[in-house]
Amino acid sequence: MAKWIALAVVLSVLAAGLGWWNWRNSPMREMERSQNAVASSKSWHYHSLHRFPASPPETFDIDTFCPAYQHTVRAATDQNGSPRVLESIIYFGRAYGRVDGQWVLGKGNAQGFLPIFECDQGALGSDDNSLPYQAIVSDGSVRRGGVRSVASESCRDYEIAVATPHDQSEKEFRFSMCVNEQDHFPRETRRTAPGASEEGVSNYSQWNAFSEPQLPADFPRERWDMIAPQALRIGLGVA
Repeated sequence: MAKWIALAVVLSVLAAGLGWWNWRNSPMREMERSQNAVASSKSWHYHSLHRFPASPPETFDIDTFCPAYQHTVRAATDQNGSPRVLESIIYFGRAYGRVDGQWVLGKGNAQGFLPIFECDQGALGSDDNSLPYQAIVSDGSVRRGGVRSVASESCRDYEIAVATPHDQSEKEFRFSMCVNEQDHFPRETRRTAPGASEEGVSNYSQWNAFSEPQLPADFPRERWDMIAPQALRIGLGVA
């Protein structure tokens, strides 16, 4: 009897160890690691190409430094072929636009109440090519793909599907995320939306690359020098 009890204990331990190993190395566990890495990040660069029916595509380049700063450059081509660039900055709750070569404070933003969406909701899910981590972990399924290179950095593709029963156009939101398995940060998301003729691609880089916002050279430095030190300490939770 004692022999059978010992055997049962050994088998239970082996089963528990195998279950733990499978969980630790599962695709969903990597999503949780990536979620935690992104949640702790303060800065990153985002690049995406948006295509519109009957209109030239637009590129979006966004530098975010939470909670203080977001710089957006939106580049497109007019119907007549002329380039068009729109630049904006959210800076300690104030919105600025670049007009005639100068940074101008937007009307109604002088009190500094404008939030940075990605700082509150997360880096993923703010475009057309991904969903927030919470939806992935809570309601999604994840399948591990192969390793490839994005901007000379290694990452592994993960095929993700999240049920969207209330969306009449598609009952399942499908996209892929390429995650660097060393730092667990995403490098790219891809998705072909229903009815779209081309795949949408978003790229992420420069995770935690800077210790302070990288202001444009022509942005008035005195604005940063006057309010940034105290406001940044408060925003980052530093005494």
